[in-house]
Amino acid sequence: MSNKPRIAIELFHRDQISIEPGARDRLGWAMYHWAILLRPKDFKQIDASVSYDVTDGIQLDPATRTDLNPEHNWRFRIRRPVNPLATGHFLGAIEIGKLPAKVTPQQFETLLSQVTIPLKNQSKDAESIMDAAMTLAGNVMAKGPPKKIEDRFQEVR
Repeated sequence: MSNKPRIAIELFHRDQISIEPGARDRLGWAMYHWAILLRPKDFKQIDASVSYDVTDGIQLDPATRTDLNPEHNWRFRIRRPVNPLATGHFLGAIEIGKLPAKVTPQQFETLLSQVTIPLKNQSKDAESIMDAAMTLAGNVMAKGPPKKIEDRFQEVR
C-alpha cells in the first residue's frame, strides 16, 4: 500500500452567509467555502495536513496587525499545518485521490499556486470561489489525474 498523501475537497460553512434565506438561489456554490486538502494517509496524523484555498479575506501583518489586503482582492492561501476537524466551520471533505507516485507535495503546491485567481468586481460569477476551485481541478487534471484510491467511503467525524 502506498503512503502517498491523500487529496480531498474540503467544504466549510460561511457563518450567516451559508444559512440566510435565499442563500442557495443567490450564491449557489459560493454559499460555502471550498478548499483543497493534502493530508497524510494515516488519518491519525490529520493535524499535519496542508489546506489550499482562494480567499478575499483579511490578511493581517503579524508585526503591525494591519490588513495587508484592504481592497479584499482574491489571493491564493496556504495553511500549514492544519487540522480541518479543529474548526467549527468544517462541514466535511471528499477524498478524490492521492498524489501520483512521481509528484511530490511541493510540485503539487506549485501547480495549485499557478491557478488563475478571480478578479474582484469583474462579475458575480468571476468572484465565485467555486470558479477558482473548478479552474484548479482543471489544471490538476490537465497534468494527469490523481492516482485513484479504493472506492470506499471514510467517515471523518
